[in-house]
Amino acid sequence: MATPFAKKRHLIPEAKNDLTICRITDCSASVSGGKEMLLFCDKVAKDDIQVRFFQAGDDGAVAWEGFGEFQPSDVHKQYGIAFRTPRYHNLEVNSKRKFINKMMHSIE
Repeated sequence: MATPFAKKRHLIPEAKNDLTICRITDCSASVSGGKEMLLFCDKVAKDDIQVRFFQAGDDGAVAWEGFGEFQPSDVHKQYGIAFRTPRYHNLEVNSKRKFINKMMHSIE
């Protein structure tokens, strides 16, 4: 079994529109990815949305990023998204890792 990692949710407003995560079904997943989660949000366009996970380095630069996997048909009534977590770049971690979770427009 792969070591779990922890995600920390931060609500980050977008420049064009605020994309707000209202609730997410879990706050941890395996480094191997593929865990199904449900995300509830403000209204989104199903063809123009991504769920981004990223980790910042000590200098504040993005050290790793991955994107939730889902299809437009996984967006429910423009207020919920069923997605699978991304695989972490290092499967041999010995402790939990913290991540920032953000929704963004696909064209960003």
